[in-house]
Amino acid sequence: MKRALLVLISLSISVNAAAQGSRGKETLKGLHGFHVVVEKLNPELERDGLAARQIQMDIELRLRKAGIKVFSEGEANKADGPTVLHIMVDAVKGDDVLENLYAVHMGIELWQGVYLYRLEKSPAFAAATWTIRGTAFVGKEKLDAVRSYLAGQVDEFIKDYLAANSK
Repeated sequence: MKRALLVLISLSISVNAAAQGSRGKETLKGLHGFHVVVEKLNPELERDGLAARQIQMDIELRLRKAGIKVFSEGEANKADGPTVLHIMVDAVKGDDVLENLYAVHMGIELWQGVYLYRLEKSPAFAAATWTIRGTAFVGKEKLDAVRSYLAGQVDEFIKDYLAANSK
């Protein structure tokens, strides 16, 4: 278990370093809103008090407060094609002395329908066009810190969206 924890952390840090450099702000231009999807959480996280539904409500509220529309899946498809703001929280709980500690990898990705430029008749497929990720160690009794961290990531998304769509 400890080895898996270290592997997750090292992989997360390297992925995080690559993702932070180019988030894809230009791909947000002209979008009218987003459908928000929060991935199913690790059952241990849920048992220890972190709820996917609460994360979803937090993110949707932040978007709405910024004047960004939150669509149902069908509404998003009609407005701009498939546009999904995908929220992921992957966690590994420590064992032995670390039993009250989680290694948590969090991220937000905007998935859109895209085409391959080099192919004349490319079918549309979904691809992440904007990404931000981060890794943290969080104590079992401080899991609300995950929500706070995700709020900061959403704020970065909102900042990029508003910059790309300023008139």
